[in-house]
Amino acid sequence: MRSLVIFFATALLFTFCSTPEEFKFDELTIVTRDSEALSQWYSKNFGFMDSKDHSLLYHENVTIKLTQNTEAKYRDSVESAYNVNYLPGIFKFGFKTNQFDGLVEHLKKNGVEFHGGIMQDTILNRRMILVKDPEANYIQLFEDNGQDKLMPYFISLITEDIGGQEKWYQMNFPLDRTHVFDRENPEVFIRVLGGDEVAIELIQPEKTNIQKELDYSQITGFYSITITGAGIAFEKDAEGNLIYNTPKN
Repeated sequence: MRSLVIFFATALLFTFCSTPEEFKFDELTIVTRDSEALSQWYSKNFGFMDSKDHSLLYHENVTIKLTQNTEAKYRDSVESAYNVNYLPGIFKFGFKTNQFDGLVEHLKKNGVEFHGGIMQDTILNRRMILVKDPEANYIQLFEDNGQDKLMPYFISLITEDIGGQEKWYQMNFPLDRTHVFDRENPEVFIRVLGGDEVAIELIQPEKTNIQKELDYSQITGFYSITITGAGIAFEKDAEGNLIYNTPKN
């Protein structure tokens, strides 16, 4: 009897003393046709440290893994082949930064391609701007008053079932706010899901049913994201995008 009391007391102590993992993005994987050129671009513009073989880019808060595939098709050519405006999948990746103005000026001096100018995101209450890397991957930057020069914060996904994706991310990510955009075009659906540590943008721009046919290892662009801090283990979201989480506890 005494041993049982000790066991339950120990279990309760562990329960109360153990703290949940902080939610964060650990790794972003990009399929590229030229890992050396892409690694140099991220190093020059965002301060990543490059590995000798250009397969890994290290930063204080995230690692970018570059998977070289010289035969990979560019995203726009696959879109043309399927006669769609956007391929479903991971569309944009975003960082928040406490050096927003300085970073924007740095990127301008380096000749980085911008997609529009600085805008006030009234949903996330931050200034933001969008840039493209040499293989047309979109990187979105958000102003932040925190301690980090560059912190992963944002994912945008093109979806074929916005309702299913919205439920999945609400269940598995620390999100507590949902904004539904007013639609000028009744064919386009947009949701922004917000939380303190992360924001998710879901866009359903057209009716398609092609995601299950696509092999993203053969298409340049964002391939997978690894996170920590979600409560349960998973490897894919509701539509099969590679979103990995393995709880440590």
